Amino acid sequence: MKRILAIFAVLVWSVAGFAQESQIPQALEIAQVETDSGFTAYQVLDIPADGLHHYFLDVGTLGFGDEIIQVNIDPLFRLYIPLGDTLAEAREKLEELKDFYKAKPGTSFQLTGSLAPMLPGDLFEPVTVTSRKILLSRSLEFSVERDGYIRATYVQRSDFNTLVGAVKFYSKIHPKEK
Repeated sequence: MKRILAIFAVLVWSVAGFAQESQIPQALEIAQVETDSGFTAYQVLDIPADGLHHYFLDVGTLGFGDEIIQVNIDPLFRLYIPLGDTLAEAREKLEELKDFYKAKPGTSFQLTGSLAPMLPGDLFEPVTVTSRKILLSRSLEFSVERDGYIRATYVQRSDFNTLVGAVKFYSKIHPKEK
């Protein structure tokens, strides 16, 4: 009887050991900006894989529509912009985007992004970033064109500056993540 209990205990222990390995990717939040309602609008994520860090800018959910009207009806899919594999690369890319707020309104450039639910996927597509000036505030429009319609979101300058400041603060707290 003691042998059976010992074998059973070893089997349970080994099964529990295998259960510790998760196939779900882990996402570490470095910085975030929330709206007044408590909804996370923008964030910078670190998604480690195979011992390497991969940093992404999550600019939130995108609306459906055209160049003039956007309707926000999709709460699942978020747009992820890759920032690099080191914290220094991520900070540099964020600074480039921050400087683009100063560009002439209507100026745009393209980069790659992943429109996916939950976490960024393996499928990357072109994302157009356009500088906009609405009344007295500046914003960046992140848009993806699909089948004749445009999916877009707008990031205000003040929110983006808050996000960049939080990433700088994070890098000072964690100097070994370079």
